[in-house]
Amino acid sequence: MTKGKQSDQPLSRRDFMKLSATYGLTAVIGARALLKEAGASETKDAMEKNAKDISEKRSKQRPEVKIRMGVSGDSQQVQKRGFPTGYWEFARDLEERTDGRIQVQLIGSNALCTELTCARRFSVGAIPAFGSSSQNAAQTYPFLGAVDFPFLFPSRASMYHFLYSKEGDKVFRQVLRDKFDYEYLWALAEGRGVFLGLGWEDESRARTPEDIRNAKIRVTGSPMGRIALDLAGANPVPLDWAETFEGLKSGVVDGMENFPSAAPAYGMTPAISQLVHVELFAGFEHAAIRRSFLDELPDDLRSAVMESAYHTQQWTQQQHEKALIRVTGLTENPPKGTIFNEAGIRVNILTQEEKKQWVEAASPQNHPDAYSDLREKMMEIADGVDVYDKVYDIAREIPADTPADEVPPQRWWT
Repeated sequence: MTKGKQSDQPLSRRDFMKLSATYGLTAVIGARALLKEAGASETKDAMEKNAKDISEKRSKQRPEVKIRMGVSGDSQQVQKRGFPTGYWEFARDLEERTDGRIQVQLIGSNALCTELTCARRFSVGAIPAFGSSSQNAAQTYPFLGAVDFPFLFPSRASMYHFLYSKEGDKVFRQVLRDKFDYEYLWALAEGRGVFLGLGWEDESRARTPEDIRNAKIRVTGSPMGRIALDLAGANPVPLDWAETFEGLKSGVVDGMENFPSAAPAYGMTPAISQLVHVELFAGFEHAAIRRSFLDELPDDLRSAVMESAYHTQQWTQQQHEKALIRVTGLTENPPKGTIFNEAGIRVNILTQEEKKQWVEAASPQNHPDAYSDLREKMMEIADGVDVYDKVYDIAREIPADTPADEVPPQRWWT
């Protein structure tokens, strides 16, 4: 093979792992971003050259601040399989934005903490930043559940509108800052669905609450999903994300509620046969940093962190919306080449009438007593503000049919 042909060799997964081990994952992600920005092909030689340059530049820099960030089970493989959480983009952008004065040490693949334990380690000061679903983090920080009420958001667009909203910042993020030393940075937003295991492989398509009656469905650390599925007639079973795949394979659970894009990204499709796209409540894969840690930074670095969070919020919004169709295959008939198509998973997009059955069965609007204790708890934390009502109204400021990638961004904290 000639030298010229070698330079055109595409980057394999093995090459990616080797480059990451040699130059560091942040350098490799930065190399990928540079090539994408230049419109160049992601070849092995080009990636190595750029990664080496970035790594050498980083090694010469002495960062003023290092941010150690646990991101549970996330990895670059997960990112490429349709779940672009933004953690690596944030690290890349922040280091570039500050000329290396801040470096972010990302620790994923459950090496430092899991979906449930990252928030716990953050709460005791073991790490200054972390990322996980806010639903799992709610087990440690219950106020995160204020945005978990079923059918609070009518669409993904309404979720992103809320995340950019200044009023949303006031009634949600500001409470986290003031009460819990918690700066909510950005989130990937998606309505959570119900996945069914192999026991439904030969069954008809599940679309209504009656179709999953008595099924053992894995739920997160958030109480909202448990209440909703209980009202819908299922049997909710709390289970750590790290244990869910084995639980599905062994029959400990019959299914799970989750982000439609997370399960395939984490390689769970061998244990799944159907997805009921009910959008039961909002799924926010979010990042947080201790507010006191942020306040100790010089003004320019503190501003840079927030600007990188703003950049990452937009990046995640756009990348995820593309990936849902092109990578995951979130349509009734998943396109060829998507994960759902290749795995033979039936995606059940609900009609308005079918969705109405779920809303009537499980929403706070129809069953206020079931959620009254939680609603009052959130009000108490928020000094008497009915967060549910406030967020409900914010979520409906934007037309329900607005495409999620067309929601205009704005700096929520200014």
